[in-house]
Amino acid sequence: MLFAETGGETMIKLSSLVSEGAIYLDLDVRSPSEALEEIARRLVQAGVIQEADRAGLHRVLLNREQICGTAVGRGAAIPHAYFAKLPQNMVVLARLRRPIDYASPDRKPVDLLFLLLGPQRVAEDHLQILGKIARLIKDEKFDRELRRAATPAAALAALRATEDRHR
Repeated sequence: MLFAETGGETMIKLSSLVSEGAIYLDLDVRSPSEALEEIARRLVQAGVIQEADRAGLHRVLLNREQICGTAVGRGAAIPHAYFAKLPQNMVVLARLRRPIDYASPDRKPVDLLFLLLGPQRVAEDHLQILGKIARLIKDEKFDRELRRAATPAAALAALRATEDRHR
């Protein structure tokens, strides 16, 4: 289920936008650009985007970072961009093998990325998803579970449990 009703308001379920195939644990990268490039490469491998669109996705993500950095503190960043080649919003969760400098406001290196992509026609949903990710990142139990997850299934289970706690 993509949406859940909460007191008259529709709330997007983040866990419905993340699949195990879009959870990448222990990426071996050295910079934000390299992290975003590696994620784009894996999205091609997974058949989410075409090889011909990989460089364009990377460029869109880098352009977004140049406008305003997406690190939010607590070792996390939420890179996000509109990408017309996708029919709906999706979230990629990536944990880095080593933290990298991501110009975070708290000056801590980043090792968790929550990448949000989707077409501009769902811009309102895009903003709601960004807010939901930002709230969940502050959950200390989720932070611990995500950093300890041995498999994508364990990471997705931690996300679902955290969403259930924050209904």
